[in-house]
Amino acid sequence: MYFEKTRFPIDLNQIKGCLEHSPLSVQCKPLMFLRSARYWCMLNSKRCFMMLWFVFTGCAEEDVSQWGYLEEGQYILEDSHVNVIRSFEFLSVDDDGLAYGFDLDEEQTEEGEELSCGHGDLTDPNGEDGIDNQLAKIWSLIQPFVGEASEGLLQGAINEGRLLMMVELVGLEDFKDQNNLQLNLFYSDSKPEIGTYGYISPNQTFEIDETAQFSTLNNISLTGGMVEGGPISFEIPIDILEAHFTMNVADGKIRFELDEDGSLSGYIGGAFSVSEVLYELSQTDATDEYALVKPFFENNADMGFLDGECDLFSFAFGIEGVPAYVIRHEAEE
Repeated sequence: MYFEKTRFPIDLNQIKGCLEHSPLSVQCKPLMFLRSARYWCMLNSKRCFMMLWFVFTGCAEEDVSQWGYLEEGQYILEDSHVNVIRSFEFLSVDDDGLAYGFDLDEEQTEEGEELSCGHGDLTDPNGEDGIDNQLAKIWSLIQPFVGEASEGLLQGAINEGRLLMMVELVGLEDFKDQNNLQLNLFYSDSKPEIGTYGYISPNQTFEIDETAQFSTLNNISLTGGMVEGGPISFEIPIDILEAHFTMNVADGKIRFELDEDGSLSGYIGGAFSVSEVLYELSQTDATDEYALVKPFFENNADMGFLDGECDLFSFAFGIEGVPAYVIRHEAEE
């Protein structure tokens, strides 16, 4: 049999059988790349198909390991499906006043309520109330001034390997509904390869950054392609003008959809401490930026009410990820 518009012979029945039995096995994972790359290969030379043929051979002959380059003591977790987050999107309120995010405090507050320091909750496009995403409310106001620069700096941090967030599902057998999964969120300190369109290319191998946060959620479900979980800890570095600070989140949430090619899209959110961020900024030379953002953060904090003030600032980012592999190391005895 043949791929459409090509003369390169590949037995699609063998590929189909491999996918149906165990698409996420070590032997068959390369075919997820094969499927996503197929149409790109139609537009390129036969050399591309020769490369993919060798990938396919790794699936057909189970005694041939695709991880021959691993060093002694290194391994790839077989029942693991990993995505590297290759883009973060600043979310904002749409024309109907709706915004994506999470109900972080399990409270529904109206504008003017003391508990949220006067800031009411939002509703998301799916009709869910109680959404805490104060950043979305004000992003449309500040985006014309700092949006392009902030988004570019954030994407630069990803592409340069300074912000490589990894989302892993352990125990995933296929992309059908499943329970009792483990979700790991951690970071890598590897140097990613960047594709033609300026984003991280899929199916790369990464190392775990042992010095960064590693958060785990148990009893996670995949339902209708959707995954949701929390509370989870994570951090995101932000640059606004010359101000540099980190959003440290202890009780965040994540929600995403898994596509059939293994990629994900969704959003991640939480709340960071305004006092911690302002202290971090006060220790830098960005005095003008500190003076600019201090009232901005203090006046818009919407959670963590204590002694008449709120110290937490809620937010959510859109995320997109592509399949990746993570190298682990056997524990030293």
